[in-house]
Amino acid sequence: MPTNLRAIRCPTLVRLQVFIDQGCDVPRAQDAALPMASLSVPLATARDAQLLEPWYIHQALGANAEYERFAVALRSSEEYWLVHYLLEQGGRQDSLQMLARRYGVSVSHFRRLCRQALGGATKPALRNWRVARALLEVIREGRSLTEVAQNQGYCSSSHLSRDVRELLGVAPSQLGNIAGVMCS
Repeated sequence: MPTNLRAIRCPTLVRLQVFIDQGCDVPRAQDAALPMASLSVPLATARDAQLLEPWYIHQALGANAEYERFAVALRSSEEYWLVHYLLEQGGRQDSLQMLARRYGVSVSHFRRLCRQALGGATKPALRNWRVARALLEVIREGRSLTEVAQNQGYCSSSHLSRDVRELLGVAPSQLGNIAGVMCS
């Protein structure tokens, strides 16, 4: 391997690729697997996750051939399909035991796979995604917090409100007419 190339494991890029694919309705069928692909990343960007995420999104929006090959390689990884599975299944407030059982592995192995794919613990990621889905539902469909809380599997709207306050630092009522701001 030339000295200017580095093999990296980056759960951030795997997660972003899943989010991009779901947002763009990329078909669920797996692409032909590529053993590896390269993507030219400025060194300072590669070392800083806060720079890497917006840089990668910019690459996805540009959709050049180098990015497309890299995306195909990411889609061929188990981490990609595990994050995809968690996004599809994790919103139902299922326990990790139930998710692991449906995935077909032991709970301890499932936790290990999730930590590798997510770069951290599973439950906080699932909680963040659940709040994001709830807020998107409020924005896109104009539903009340009570309706959204029920749709997203919360026991009550107060539980959803608590999660929003803890994650965003503001009460849902302080978000104002977020749909009007976001969609105008």
